[in-house]
Amino acid sequence: MIKNIKFLLFLGLLLIPLNINAASSNVSLGCPTTANPGDTISCSISMQTSEGTANGLSAIYSFENGLSYDSFTASSYFTPLKSTAIGFALNGSGGVPSNVSIGTLKVKISNSVTGGQKYQVQLKNIQVSSVGYEDIPSNGSSSQEIRIKSSNNNLSSLSVSGHEIDFNKNITTYTLETTQSSVTINATKEDSYATISGTGTKNLLYGSNTIKVVVTSETGIKKTYTINITRKDTRSDDTKLSSLTVSNAKINFIPSGTIFNTTVESNISKVQISAQTNSDKATFTKGYGPRTVNLSYGQNTFKLIVKSEKGTTKTYTINITRKDTRSSNNNLSSLSVSVGTINFNKNTTTYNIDTKNDITSAIINATIEDKKSTFVSGYAPRTVSLKEGFNSFQIKVKNEKGTIKTYTINITREDGKSRNNNLKELILSSGKITFDKDNLNYNVTVEYEIEKLTINATPEDSKAKVVYQKENILKVGENKITITVEAENKSTKNYTITVTRKEEGKKLSNVSSLSSLYIDGKQIILNENQTEYTYQTKQTAANVKATSTDPNANITVIGNNSIKDGSIIQVIVTAEDQSTTIYKIKIEKKQEDNNILLIILISTIIIVIGIVTFALITKNNNKTKEIDANLLNINRK
Repeated sequence: MIKNIKFLLFLGLLLIPLNINAASSNVSLGCPTTANPGDTISCSISMQTSEGTANGLSAIYSFENGLSYDSFTASSYFTPLKSTAIGFALNGSGGVPSNVSIGTLKVKISNSVTGGQKYQVQLKNIQVSSVGYEDIPSNGSSSQEIRIKSSNNNLSSLSVSGHEIDFNKNITTYTLETTQSSVTINATKEDSYATISGTGTKNLLYGSNTIKVVVTSETGIKKTYTINITRKDTRSDDTKLSSLTVSNAKINFIPSGTIFNTTVESNISKVQISAQTNSDKATFTKGYGPRTVNLSYGQNTFKLIVKSEKGTTKTYTINITRKDTRSSNNNLSSLSVSVGTINFNKNTTTYNIDTKNDITSAIINATIEDKKSTFVSGYAPRTVSLKEGFNSFQIKVKNEKGTIKTYTINITREDGKSRNNNLKELILSSGKITFDKDNLNYNVTVEYEIEKLTINATPEDSKAKVVYQKENILKVGENKITITVEAENKSTKNYTITVTRKEEGKKLSNVSSLSSLYIDGKQIILNENQTEYTYQTKQTAANVKATSTDPNANITVIGNNSIKDGSIIQVIVTAEDQSTTIYKIKIEKKQEDNNILLIILISTIIIVIGIVTFALITKNNNKTKEIDANLLNINRK
């Protein structure tokens, strides 16, 4: 107390005189109305004077327990004469405005203060002086209450509509079951300054639902009350069918089954799939319910998807096979061209004809073997114009199934230019092929070590041009190389070589035998050590299908396009290591027509002999009768 009195006396002595005329003053303290424990708050100190100019000021601080002095900063209008944790004394240096900021007092709030309570900061013994050391009457003191923000984030009550909760503000998790589709959450905060979120009406899903009620204290501290609500699922999960039928078809329906197979006749192009769910609460997924469906030939797959009331699904698969009795025959039974003769064979699809320069058109005639087949529009028998040189025309036959077979007629009208687009020779730097100018496809297999293949191709006609890549880099696996030969008349022919480079570490096979051989669909019975066979036919061309024992071996057929009695068809099997086996089939032309003539001739001779014999016998019988009659006459005499 004595120390404070001395300080005040000291402050009084230091006040600088100022001029004043009947004046008064009011010093006010302004602090935040709320604060958090541990905060340092700033309180502004200001002064108002009237009827004069103040120039000196002093005051003592008073802090309620829990608050303490931190610092004081005078405004630019004052010069501190003395400033301590107890109070301050200031000099106005020639006078201050009537409304002026004195400075800022910072107050430290202890962490131990009680939330929600109010604490006071006070300026006491306020003295304002003038020149002559006279006091300007002042308010003497000024105070400000600071409420400490509450950290209370408790609920005082929590309820769920239709359910009892044994609520305790310190218990934050609650669990309950319901059959309701929604509940209303109500809650009351314990502290009026706190806020609540998460209350109100909540829709519930089937199964687990988590609802959180969050209480935020005035200080911003959150507390979460969690309500776990299980909504019982009483919905049906039945996804079974009680019936399933398909029009014009039989289905062996089993309720536990999910895949059903049936067959309909070829003329059935659409069917009605009918089905009924076992539960009246189940539904069909949109687009996958009973419906009328179109059928393609062969297998058709359709799905029914049943969705239960609970939302689970089950898929039923219906495989419907529509029989395909349509004809697959797309052969011609005849083909002729007015400008030349061709040896027609329904299995031969390319024909070449040469004609003179003065022939400017040709008639292509053709008939279909199967009446259910048709000619493709634009590719039927017709009259065609011929330009000089190479002309190519196509006859296309579409069978009942829609598959098209193309017959090509190449007509070369004489123009003085060579039409020879054949290769004379084809040589490979690695691998071996049996070259035939009429064979357009070759297969060669080489070792992994062969990285490059050099090709030399020579045309049969010096006027022809050969376009190809001479040096070819090989990758592991298949490499296709095309050689194009263009004749002088611009007609072209492509030879293709498929080169297979083996993988590293794999060796070339030496197997060059056949496992099967068919000519015009008839099997040739192969013997292990026999390579020469005979085959009888009336055809001028043969369709040869051969299968090698080793699928990697290559097969070349020579001499099957133009055959006659005594012709030899060669089937050359080349193994991967280029070893070869040549199968030879000698053609014997059937003499069925001559045999028929012979039979007819013999039959005729036999008939003639029979007639003659019958006539002779009849004549002899007549003579015998005449003699007998004469004899009878003699006897009568």
